[in-house]
Amino acid sequence: MLEEASEKKKLRNVLQKLITKREETKERVQSLEESRRKAQEEASGEAERVTALFIDIRRRLDDLEKRILSEVSRQEKEKSLSLSALIQKLEIKKDELSRKMRHIEELCNMTDPLTVLQEPDTGEY
Repeated sequence: MLEEASEKKKLRNVLQKLITKREETKERVQSLEESRRKAQEEASGEAERVTALFIDIRRRLDDLEKRILSEVSRQEKEKSLSLSALIQKLEIKKDELSRKMRHIEELCNMTDPLTVLQEPDTGEY
């Protein structure tokens, strides 16, 4: 009976140690789960910040692209108007030169030298 009581006491001591270890392990598991939850929350918050940052960057890039394309378009219109005005002036000058050339050809085809000499603007070309 004494031996049996001694064995039971040893078993209770072992059981008590196991219970203590189990509680420590349970607390460690809870602590690790809490750490994991915090890490997930931090990662989620960081992902949200990065997403917001990239949304802002894309918006700014879109705005910059629109401004630059608008400026390119404005410059193109300005240059086109300037070139159109110059082309128009040159077309007028070309027409004027063509008119003068026709007049000179007419004078060259005239047979009466007196009529040719009486033309007022023959030397102004």
